[in-house]
Amino acid sequence: MANKQEKHRIGYIDVAKFIGLILVCFCHIPYPEGNFHIWVYSFHMPLFFFISGVFFSPEKFRVLKSAFQLLAPFVLFNLISLLISFFIGSITSSSLRLPMLNWDAILHGSYPIGPSWFLIALCIIRVFTGLLLKWSNNFVLLGLSLLVVVWFLFTQDAKEWSMLSIGPSVLGLPFYLAGFYMKDAVIDIRHFNKWYISVAFTVLSIIALYNGQVGIHMADYGHNILLFLLCGVLGTLAVISLSTWIHLPQRLVAVFMDGALFFICMHTLIFEYLILCWNKITGDFSGNTLTEKIVLTILTFAVSYPIIIFLLRHAPFMLGKSKVSNKY
Repeated sequence: MANKQEKHRIGYIDVAKFIGLILVCFCHIPYPEGNFHIWVYSFHMPLFFFISGVFFSPEKFRVLKSAFQLLAPFVLFNLISLLISFFIGSITSSSLRLPMLNWDAILHGSYPIGPSWFLIALCIIRVFTGLLLKWSNNFVLLGLSLLVVVWFLFTQDAKEWSMLSIGPSVLGLPFYLAGFYMKDAVIDIRHFNKWYISVAFTVLSIIALYNGQVGIHMADYGHNILLFLLCGVLGTLAVISLSTWIHLPQRLVAVFMDGALFFICMHTLIFEYLILCWNKITGDFSGNTLTEKIVLTILTFAVSYPIIIFLLRHAPFMLGKSKVSNKY
């Protein structure tokens, strides 16, 4: 019998998140930045904030639960990164060398695992949204959210916005709220038609290139905040629409959905050591060509798959879960 979580899965949204994981990994592997990079960055992280908002339930929100689900993996993944660096560094240098920590840099968003900023940002957004809906109403939530975004726009150069990924949280908040308030439309497959894909992606390509390079992790929204928000929402809906026409192995997608926090945080560490190992074997593998990027992306997923299954079975708390999974 399928468990309760499986019954509430929405297949095409899982596929959309899986596509997002592929794009995140592919674009993080070393490669000269260009139009494709600009285009993907316009929507690939908004996609995750948006879908997180779709599945946010104010009735089930608990501060401690949110902190456990997101901050515990954040701390653990960064500690693991430091330990790996310590052991690898000790082996290569033949001496024990403790990793040097710049606490001021960490406070201002420079984490040992760079992509782990997403967990802190998502936690801030979830707590902000959950508490406001618990203590007030939708009108207050939207009003305060707008004030926060406007405040950020006028003071974005202030160092305080970089503390613990607060700036990225502000830029992720509109997408989270968009997903939350559009959930009824998003979970109804009838709202996604094939014609929408080509139209949305064509429009997105034009405005994304016009808006320029964005990076939510650096609180950078490009040239125009409205174009940034439009690209993010439009691109997300286009990916979801595209996903209704794509069929992937259910087990594969389910594993990476349950282990999405691991992959988002740890994929860079995995492919960096894959490049290191490959260079030890061949002497020439940089990840700078399209073929190498594709190979590295596939290998990163292949290496992550058994690790996620192991964590689901034996250490689910590292994936923000409280119960051991017997599905895999």
